[in-house]
Amino acid sequence: MNKKISIIDGIQYLIDIADNSINRISDYIEIENSPVIIIGLIIKEKEYYDGGKTHVKSKKKWGCISNNGKIIIPFIYDNMRLEFNFIEATIEYDNNPCLPSYKSFYFDNQGVPICSNNRKRFYEWEWVENFDKHKISVGQKNGKQGILREDGSIFLPPQYLSVNIDHNKPLITAICEDKKTIQWIYRREIKKWFQLPKSHRFVYFSDNLYIIENNRIQYAMDTAWQIVIPPYFDAIKVYKDYCIVSKDGLKGLLSRKRFITIKELKSPIYAPLLYLEFNDIKKGNNKLIIIIKDSKQGVYNIEKDTILLNPCISTNYQIIPETLTNEAIAYKKHNEYGYFDLYGNLLFKINIENDYISKVHGFKNGKAIVLGRKYYYIFDKKGTFEKRIIKQQLYNRIWHNYEAESWDAMTDGMSGDFPGNEVDYDLLGF
Repeated sequence: MNKKISIIDGIQYLIDIADNSINRISDYIEIENSPVIIIGLIIKEKEYYDGGKTHVKSKKKWGCISNNGKIIIPFIYDNMRLEFNFIEATIEYDNNPCLPSYKSFYFDNQGVPICSNNRKRFYEWEWVENFDKHKISVGQKNGKQGILREDGSIFLPPQYLSVNIDHNKPLITAICEDKKTIQWIYRREIKKWFQLPKSHRFVYFSDNLYIIENNRIQYAMDTAWQIVIPPYFDAIKVYKDYCIVSKDGLKGLLSRKRFITIKELKSPIYAPLLYLEFNDIKKGNNKLIIIIKDSKQGVYNIEKDTILLNPCISTNYQIIPETLTNEAIAYKKHNEYGYFDLYGNLLFKINIENDYISKVHGFKNGKAIVLGRKYYYIFDKKGTFEKRIIKQQLYNRIWHNYEAESWDAMTDGMSGDFPGNEVDYDLLGF
């Protein structure tokens, strides 16, 4: 396709010889000792009024032509400049006006794509994205996209409608002629790219598990590339010792330490701990998990594989699993604290004046301690309490509340069943 430059009323225009289409030239940069001319075209103009004046905002596209009018670099770039005798071009790709992101491309002064790291020329390619310290990058040849190495060798042949490399995951995604997707994931454990079956989509990698999706059904592969969760679930959420799985709006729990064998599969898969019968399952502390069914909450102990509290407490309350004993469990609702019995009945709301609740403990032998800033309070199950002042002592340059710490050790630390670690439940979706 040939172009010609014409001057009309003192303004430069680029005219397409074939269809006589015309665009005004905003920028014209000649390159020394080169037939290539960098040109910025005004594609669209918009007037707006600001500060008592009328302004014009222009949208530009940049490209290059030869001095005889042949297009050397197509007009697809959002910006272009000459730097140290080579051409740098950019395309904005996420359309975020506040924090735009750009893809960069480099050409020599003849319009041939180059690698900015080593000045390697990629002849016959239309463009190659900047390698930016990576070993591979996307390029286009004859209208089809592929992937090149820095030395010019082909990593992925140019036969796809589009190719994208996400170096953060890392993940390669290619769209085929039939509009189906092929993905390659980089398996760090073997330091190689691995192609997924066609139309299978990589979801994420976490705790040595690859979560993959096909036709909206997810499954999990371990780092040995064995299926450990079969393709059945709508969603899989991975944790260190277990996985929360979802199917048709219900959730269950799989162990990552126990396995079962299914005849149809070559390798063992994760064993179920809780079947798909819960409306929600939430992570608690290390071993206690909140289970929800019919808008009621309970507690499951993953180490003992036991439901410690059947779902019986309304989800309107934020239960605190580590306070669960064989007598009661504490809750929080906004700034309100209190206790439920193990049948979902409200025992009492904590009502103390002129103090701030910093921590609540579980019941033991009919008593529970609540820590404030000035006092600590020993409650019985009727909600009556004995108030005691917190005695602070300085030892080794650290203030200690020995009376409260002794209670903490007696009720939690020494028993070992219900640790008193605080959990920020605001981060858990409550």
